[in-house]
Amino acid sequence: MARTVRLTSTGPHRIDPTTIAPGKMISICTCGLSQSYPLCDGSHRITKTEEQGVLYTYSADSKSVIAQCPDGACQPPASAPSDAIKPEPSAGPVPPIVGS
Repeated sequence: MARTVRLTSTGPHRIDPTTIAPGKMISICTCGLSQSYPLCDGSHRITKTEEQGVLYTYSADSKSVIAQCPDGACQPPASAPSDAIKPEPSAGPVPPIVGS
């Protein structure tokens, strides 16, 4: 199970620790589907049904699979469909974190 993720930022996303409530834990997204990337927003829940050996491409809102094929037997599109492009993270305040 793998997924195609298209990220367009060209630099780091800085997190100001003073914007996080003392004692509050934050989670970093490792699935690549979070709309609050690089922070986790719980979007990874959709990946629980992914099967080993399959490459998945999700819609830009991370709510549906728009393509899948055997991993290693296909190449991700050279240019992802416009609805699969993820927006760049904002440099604004840290959004609330949704538990996983």
